[in-house]
Amino acid sequence: MADRRAHPGEGLIDAFIAAQDEGRMTEEEVVCTIFLFFAVGHLDVKHLINHGIWLMARRPELFAAYRDEPEARPGIINEILRIDTPESMVVRLTTQDTVIGGTTVPAGEALALLIASANRDPEVFADPDTFDHTRPLAVSQHLAFGSGMHGRAGQVLARAEADIVFSSIVARFSGIELAGEPACAHTEFLRTTTHLPVRLR
Repeated sequence: MADRRAHPGEGLIDAFIAAQDEGRMTEEEVVCTIFLFFAVGHLDVKHLINHGIWLMARRPELFAAYRDEPEARPGIINEILRIDTPESMVVRLTTQDTVIGGTTVPAGEALALLIASANRDPEVFADPDTFDHTRPLAVSQHLAFGSGMHGRAGQVLARAEADIVFSSIVARFSGIELAGEPACAHTEFLRTTTHLPVRLR
């Protein structure tokens, strides 16, 4: 923060500092928000970009749609997040007795919430295992970035970063193809791509 004050610019930290100077944020809030963006601002977007490139390598029509139909780009990013959710689960603690599917979960219980499973719930998404970026907005709302008070504050930035990468690739190249066997290191928490050799034509 001291460096940004000495060398101001037009970035996110500059906006936080301006908010502090205007009394809309405290210094502690600025520092904690910067740490939050640093800690979680790279993880989901990295996997979103990897998964998107992998999908475009396997599905040339998706690459073409991203290139030729700019209006379809938000839906494509949304569906990448739904079909290949980066964070597969979260753990939450119940603060009060809660009824879920007819079962009462008492207060104080730790719940492992399977986001990736919810994002393929057939009661919510028609043909849930099919990638369909044309799903109407009203029925394409997934939980990849959480929801409500736990919705990711940085999801707008993550979507914008992914769009910049994908838009740059489709503008510069005519296609993507796999140049070797991808490798993954999935855990119960994350779907991670550790090796993704591709050739850009």
